[in-house]
Amino acid sequence: MRRYLLFALFSLVIAGTASAQFGRQERPEPAKFTDQLWYGGSFVIGYSGGTFESLFQIGISPMVGYKLTPAFSFGPRISYVYSHYRQSFSGNVEKFNYGTYAIGVFSRFKVVPAIFAHLEYSYQSDVVGFNQNDEPIRRNRGIPYIGLGYQSGGGERRAGYEILALYNLNAEDNLVQGPFSFRVGFNYNF
Repeated sequence: MRRYLLFALFSLVIAGTASAQFGRQERPEPAKFTDQLWYGGSFVIGYSGGTFESLFQIGISPMVGYKLTPAFSFGPRISYVYSHYRQSFSGNVEKFNYGTYAIGVFSRFKVVPAIFAHLEYSYQSDVVGFNQNDEPIRRNRGIPYIGLGYQSGGGERRAGYEILALYNLNAEDNLVQGPFSFRVGFNYNF
């Protein structure tokens, strides 16, 4: 319950700060819709292996933001990661191919030009195992994230990179996966 309260409080602070900043600005000529968009995302590629197993992953996570003000934006984010898992026991080799995907919405507020606060809610479908027919067993869940990020590039039609540290407010204590998630990606016009 404390996690949801923290998430709601943080959301209200960001919304209040954004509306206060919006109220102080003079209203210029309306900008075109496309001028208010920024783009970002990241790629996933990885390999890990041991004596009897290996895992190869490749994926993409695009996102599009709409600037309500120069500092406050929101938008959708999707993610897809393809995985190939191989294990070998006593001469028997088993291979599993599966995909993990997520779709969600996010909001960002630039605290200073290079630092931003990030809120996100994602619906994620993970593979947690396989049944006797080697079909994936999926777990679908909603994940609220809260975090901070750093962005290079300075906005205004410049490309840059971003580093983001997120905390999963629904993190389960019994999973190997920790509550923190780190993302490195790119952005344009942020």
